Amino acid sequence: MNVITLYDAIGEIIDEFIQEAETVQPKIRKYRWKGFIAACFLIAILTIPVSAEFKNGYVSNLLAPLYGSAQTDIVDKVGIPIEAVVTVGNYTLSADAIIGDRYSFAIVYTLKRADGNPLPEGLYFENDYNSLNGDFGGGICEYILSEDCTSLKIVQKWTSSTKLPFNRNATIEFSNLMQENGNDNKITVAEGTWRLKFIVRYERSGKVIPLETITVKDDSGIAYCIQNIELSPVGVHFDMTVPNPNQNGFDNKPIYQDFTLSIILDDSTEVRVENWNIGTYGDLNSDTLTADFGALFDIPIPIENIVSLRICQSVVKLP
Repeated sequence: MNVITLYDAIGEIIDEFIQEAETVQPKIRKYRWKGFIAACFLIAILTIPVSAEFKNGYVSNLLAPLYGSAQTDIVDKVGIPIEAVVTVGNYTLSADAIIGDRYSFAIVYTLKRADGNPLPEGLYFENDYNSLNGDFGGGICEYILSEDCTSLKIVQKWTSSTKLPFNRNATIEFSNLMQENGNDNKITVAEGTWRLKFIVRYERSGKVIPLETITVKDDSGIAYCIQNIELSPVGVHFDMTVPNPNQNGFDNKPIYQDFTLSIILDDSTEVRVENWNIGTYGDLNSDTLTADFGALFDIPIPIENIVSLRICQSVVKLP
């Protein structure tokens, strides 16, 4: 699909962009907080809003690895990097869709063989880099092989402790295609670096929830003092003050593991948020630390359908 074709399908191209708005089990690679640790074909990229009004399900198919095709019809707009594609050797990588808010994002890519032959199971990239990731945050990379083995969907997710910059150029790199062969054995399938560059722009669809500072406690009795909540259709962010668990030295025990969050909808449905990050910073000799909580929802949720948040043992009603 080229730019003109996509323009005709949509009817217009707007200068403001939105990034906030299956059955196959993914292979997940986890990363530490500090970030995601050669012929290259570069094309100038437009990132445009695409409504889920596509009758052919094109947008749903793009986001199926992230949300599941039956659930993406509630996504109003997603960013699509047009013709962001690079081929190294016999393997072609494309950036298909990006969605997120001011603190989190997810990007869906597709890897295929240039000759169209099936891909083997167990493929992954040895290293990847994403310039959108800040110095502090956490993320994962998921690999999902299609049923016919002709394409490998790659989903990068990142949640930052600080606001992501707008109108930014993204540089994405994947290096050295590997294959796991069982028993922790791995082989190099293709060497090289797949590099993509495109512009990411979006309007701010999230909103700050006005509230006075509140304190909640988890099941372990740990108190979290929440000063700010920012909510979007795809995720949530809290600014908090928390007790310093390392005041007397590091003990390497999991911290804040009993913190919980659920979204309560207007039909009384309660959706548990399972995948989240809590980052802390400050003086390790002090009693408290500054912290941030961030999460991408498993499926997008329109803000107007959310009536309250269950944070640990407390329910916070939204205005």
